[in-house]
Amino acid sequence: MTNREKLIFISYRRDDSADIAGRIYDRLVQKFGREVIFKDVDTIPFGVDFRKHLNDAVEKCSVLLAVIGRQWLNMPNEAGKRRLDNPADFVRIEIEAALERNIPVVPLLVRGASMPKPGDLPSCLENLAYRNGLPVRSDPDFHRDMDRLIAGLAAALGVRAFASGRKITPATPKKNPDILKITTPLEMELIRIPAGEFLMGSDPAKDKKTFDDELPQHRLRLLEYYIAKYPVTVVQFSAFVEQSGYQFKVKDNLKGKPNHPVVGVSWLEAIAFCEWLSQKTPHTFSLPSEAEWEKAARGTDGRIYPWENRFDKNRCNTEESGIETTTPVGKYSPMGDSPFGCADMAGNVWEWTRSLWGKDSETPEFKYPYDFDGERENLEVGDGVARVLRGGSFVVSARLVRCACRYGIDPDYRLDDLGFRVVAS
Repeated sequence: MTNREKLIFISYRRDDSADIAGRIYDRLVQKFGREVIFKDVDTIPFGVDFRKHLNDAVEKCSVLLAVIGRQWLNMPNEAGKRRLDNPADFVRIEIEAALERNIPVVPLLVRGASMPKPGDLPSCLENLAYRNGLPVRSDPDFHRDMDRLIAGLAAALGVRAFASGRKITPATPKKNPDILKITTPLEMELIRIPAGEFLMGSDPAKDKKTFDDELPQHRLRLLEYYIAKYPVTVVQFSAFVEQSGYQFKVKDNLKGKPNHPVVGVSWLEAIAFCEWLSQKTPHTFSLPSEAEWEKAARGTDGRIYPWENRFDKNRCNTEESGIETTTPVGKYSPMGDSPFGCADMAGNVWEWTRSLWGKDSETPEFKYPYDFDGERENLEVGDGVARVLRGGSFVVSARLVRCACRYGIDPDYRLDDLGFRVVAS
C-alpha cells in the first residue's frame, strides 16, 4: 500500500443511488481490492466527530468518485430544505474536502443525471461543475462504462487492474528504493518519484514565456512511480529490435551513437517497446503521462527549468547551444538534472507521453486543470488524435524546453529530434 490507506473514495447519497453505488463498489473491488476503497460512513466510530472523520478519510484518498443521480442536487431533508445547503451534509463535506485539497474528483452520472451547473451548487462546490463527468449507465451498458472508468483509474493511480480480485498495489523494488536498476534484457536505471503534490503548469507572473495551454498553474497529487533517468538510447532500442524481431522502419537511426537518444520513433513504436519490456521484467512499463513527466522534470516547487528559473545554455542541448544534433544522454549531468536526478529533461530530444492532446494541432482538447477522467490517458484512441510531447530538443529555443511547455503531434510522426523515456510500476 501507499502512505494513504485508501486510494478510491466513493461519495453517494443513499436515497439517490445506493444500489448502483453498490454495483460500482463491487466492480472496483474485483479490480483493485477491497482494502483500497472507502465507501460507507457506517464505519465511523461512535462518539467521533463525523466531519473530522470524513475529512481525514478524504485526505488519505487519491481520487474521489462522486456518484450523482437525478435527486442528488435537490434532495430535501426532513425539514424540507435542500440537503446540499447544509454544511453538515455528508456528501457536501466529502466533496468539499477533496476540492480543497485538489484531490481529483470524478463525477459519475447515473440514471440519466446531468452535470450540475455552477449556479446550482453551494459556492464551496462550484468547481465540481467543471470536472469532467463520466456516465455510468444501467445494463446492458453498465460493464462497458465501468471498464472505461477502471482503465482511467488504473492509469491515474499508477496501478494495474486484474479481474481476479487480487490485492493491487504499485510494485516497489525490494532493494534500493530510490533507484530501480534493470539488467536484463537491457540495462536501464529508473528513479523513484515519491507520492505527493507538485505545481503543474505555469504562472505568467513568474514566467513571461508562458503559453496559454499551460494555464492555470495548479497543484496535482500523484502516486509514487519510477521514471527512466535518461531517454531511451540507441543501444537500448536496438536490443528491443534485435531480441523481439520488431520491424523498426528507420533502422539507419540505430547505426552508431549507441549512448545517444534513439530518434525517429513513432508513438506506437514507443508503446511496443514498453510492452516488450513489461513482458521481459517483473515491472509494468509505459510512457509517462504529462503529469508524471512534468513532476519528474521540475520537482515540487514549480521551477521553470529542471535546475532553476533561469535558462542556461551550458546545462542543456538546445538551439542556443549550437550543437545542432543529439548529444550523449547525461552529457549535462549533474548540473542540468532535475531535483530528482533525471537527466536531459530540457532539450536534446522531444519525448513522447501517453497523454492525449486532441485533434486540433493548435489548441489542446485536454486542458488544465489536469484531471483523471479516463480519456486523457486513453491508449486505444485512433491515429487521428495527437499525443503530447514534452522537453523540447536540440533544434528549439529556450522557451520550448521549459518544464511546463506542451506540444502535440500525430502519433505516427517520426522526427529526427523525437525520442521517449519510460515509467515503471
